[in-house]
Amino acid sequence: MELTTNPFVSAEIDFDSIEGPKRGLRPFRYPLARAGDDSVVCPIDWSELQARFGAIDLEIGCGVGFHPIRRALTEPSRALLAVEHTALKFKKFAGRIRSHREKGMGLENLIPLHMNAIDLVARWAPEDLFDTVYLLYPNPHPKEKQANQRWLRMPFFGRLLKSVRPGGRIVLATNIESYWSEANEFALLTWGLESDSDRVFTSSKVPPFAGRTHFERKTLATGGTCFESIWRKPE
Repeated sequence: MELTTNPFVSAEIDFDSIEGPKRGLRPFRYPLARAGDDSVVCPIDWSELQARFGAIDLEIGCGVGFHPIRRALTEPSRALLAVEHTALKFKKFAGRIRSHREKGMGLENLIPLHMNAIDLVARWAPEDLFDTVYLLYPNPHPKEKQANQRWLRMPFFGRLLKSVRPGGRIVLATNIESYWSEANEFALLTWGLESDSDRVFTSSKVPPFAGRTHFERKTLATGGTCFESIWRKPE
């Protein structure tokens, strides 16, 4: 699937009117200089994507692409936007896609994006669009001074939720229990999400070869514990 370079008209999104969350977090404000930069165009033709696929999912921080490639192969009716900001990881991801396509696996429903996910969502993503958002083993930013960089403590998370359809899901996985507990607290109490499921698993429940990411496989293989929560946006 070719990515369009036609600009997406985002006039309906009033960034200054986006409400902030509770608990004293500041409202999210997308930098006006970037919001008004006409030299950068939307990499996605949203109308085409919605016309071709039954659902549109988003994975933020997909690394070298182990999960999105497998996900796209097993769910061909769903589009998956897989975003990776790190150049080296994205290069390996692109190489994996090229290898699969050379073997006849088209992966037309997989849209790899080498960019900042905040830019993608805040600048261009329509509201009520994504069916599922994956946050698989994000940087936990463990120091307290880094707390506002954790996904569910970022004001941007409110803007991300606006792009999720009512009833849509947010899937978070981590190997750090304290991060998981805090994320659940903010998901339920700050952002008003509904708990869909929680699970804690080790290699006794999920064999390492069944891990969704390289990191998950390594964690399971070395005796670690994985924590996952799935939340739903209220309908």
